[in-house]
Amino acid sequence: FQRAVTYSVVQNLDAALADFDTYLQEDSANVLAYWQRSVCQFQLSRFTGGAEQVRLKNALVIDDLDKAIRLSPSSPYLYYNRANVYASQKSYEQAIDDYTRAIALEPKLAEAYFNRGVCRIEAGRKREGAADLSKAGELGIYNAYAVLKRYGK
Repeated sequence: FQRAVTYSVVQNLDAALADFDTYLQEDSANVLAYWQRSVCQFQLSRFTGGAEQVRLKNALVIDDLDKAIRLSPSSPYLYYNRANVYASQKSYEQAIDDYTRAIALEPKLAEAYFNRGVCRIEAGRKREGAADLSKAGELGIYNAYAVLKRYGK
């Protein structure tokens, strides 16, 4: 596990994934291992060629995050990460749902408000998106105000 984390830190993602795979065969109840493997898979998917390959890799990311959430349903960061994957796929309603869960568990998670605001705007829900961006700004993400100004109210 420690070697897998080290590999992920130095961006040797293939080696990290191999070690996480091996580790999870031994301990299939380790939330952190699923979470970190999902992070590595997501980072690797950004460097993958075609849209179909990215879609398949993101399905693996979602699967790992689903497993981690089943093991630790009170972790806002797992929902936040899964929402980020959905947002990258332009599955805005699913992303909004997960950002909402993350916020319910951690009401001061400014990044979740920011990202949910952008997703809501992209989904055509500008008023709700503006409220989220405003809240993100209040919580310290000051560039939310620039995004808010760009999209208007």
